[in-house]
Amino acid sequence: MMNNDPVKELASRRSDTVMLMRRLGLNAMADHVRTQFEQSSVYSPMSFEARLYEALQAQEDYETGRARERLISRAHFRMSCDMSFITVSESRGLSMQDKQYLISMDYLREHKNICIEAPSAAGKTTLCHAVGRHCCSHGHSVLYTRKTELMDEFLSHTTNAMKQRFRTRIGKIELIIFDDFGLDRLTENQCSALYDILDDRHDRLSTMFATQHSRKGLGKAVAAGGNRAVQEALVRRITGNAVTLKLKPAPELGVGYINDPSLGRTGDGTGEDEGSADETADVHGKAGTGEM
Repeated sequence: MMNNDPVKELASRRSDTVMLMRRLGLNAMADHVRTQFEQSSVYSPMSFEARLYEALQAQEDYETGRARERLISRAHFRMSCDMSFITVSESRGLSMQDKQYLISMDYLREHKNICIEAPSAAGKTTLCHAVGRHCCSHGHSVLYTRKTELMDEFLSHTTNAMKQRFRTRIGKIELIIFDDFGLDRLTENQCSALYDILDDRHDRLSTMFATQHSRKGLGKAVAAGGNRAVQEALVRRITGNAVTLKLKPAPELGVGYINDPSLGRTGDGTGEDEGSADETADVHGKAGTGEM
């Protein structure tokens, strides 16, 4: 009768255990268990339960990281930045309260929209990407889009069934970011498509708009081919429950909002009306009261 070598038998059992974990797709757990086997002097004082917990935690961390990477990939970001890139500057219209409110993601839980009003080169796009990637890193789904891209995609579907599937899909996205919104004036069809998208999200999900227009100026951006009813309804859907943040460019840049003579815009950011570049939003305070 052959005598089994207990050392070899233990090594074989450990190898089989690691291989089984890999076959089950538990690669991170397998790596951690292998490390425990290789560094037995470190892990042997720990209880079985503690070692098992650490291995499971390693797998969970791995899965969470993969999920975040998928969320970031599906968001279609065009820049790689996070909230650490965002510098608090009262003179630029961003207070510490504003930044903390964005970091807290309370607006997602409150189903509020965010409107970032700022002239060219004030940092709207950077802030959009930083907020979006921050949300992804905390497990929230995000879609970044520019100008009329999303409306045009909606309108490209030729049947009601296709359009409904599209609405269902984007109706599950927790935050949609419209960058450079209003840079191109929307047609009546684009306005109708945007209204359908926002109506599906109203009081349920959040939408962010980064625009060079003030709140009043949005009416002209969504002129809807002269259809005043659609125009007014769309502006209400955008701004009705929105928290507004007004940014300013660096003083040396000397750039301003989109020229809009009807709003007193001169292109130098010195307009006196609502939404002028001289106003600074307190996002944290407004969020608590529902004010714009």
